[in-house]
Amino acid sequence: MTPSPTADQVVDQSLVLCLAAPRDPAHLEAVRALLSQDGFDWVAWLANAERLAPLLYRRLHGLYLLPPGAVAQLQMAFFHSRTWSEIAFRELERILLCLSAARVPAILLKGAALATAVYTDPVLRPMVDLDLLLHPGDVFRGLEALQGLGYQLPASEMRPQATLAYSNEIALSRPGALPVPVEIHWSLLGDR
Repeated sequence: MTPSPTADQVVDQSLVLCLAAPRDPAHLEAVRALLSQDGFDWVAWLANAERLAPLLYRRLHGLYLLPPGAVAQLQMAFFHSRTWSEIAFRELERILLCLSAARVPAILLKGAALATAVYTDPVLRPMVDLDLLLHPGDVFRGLEALQGLGYQLPASEMRPQATLAYSNEIALSRPGALPVPVEIHWSLLGDR
């Protein structure tokens, strides 16, 4: 006898099916069946859907699969991601122009790289910061260039040389109403 799936497994399965639902009518019916179960855990579903919310909203919009409260939360996450994405990519352009002027080549990593290369719309890939990979020999010039844009080293960073010697990244912040955190990486592997 096969054991019944746990509540977490049902939530996870429903999220996978929700992402596939618009492309396959069989998935759509499976989603309807899962989501209409008595006692379905919408709190857990929304918590697990957090990082997928913009994509789920785009995929499920107009399919009437979710209760209005869940749709409203996904919609809010979608519009929040759109706003933050616009701000972040404007800032990324400013950063890349600054680094280019300082002759510091940079490679996009993580969210910004995936948002532009994999997703049809950068809004669908939420990000919390911008990650850039610099050649280890260019890090000091890159940090100086970014400091010229108002970015600051962490307050606990007394000597950037220590971080460069014993780590593989440094987080920069810029004060302001809508700051976009930036992480500069000089190695793709963990701490040196």
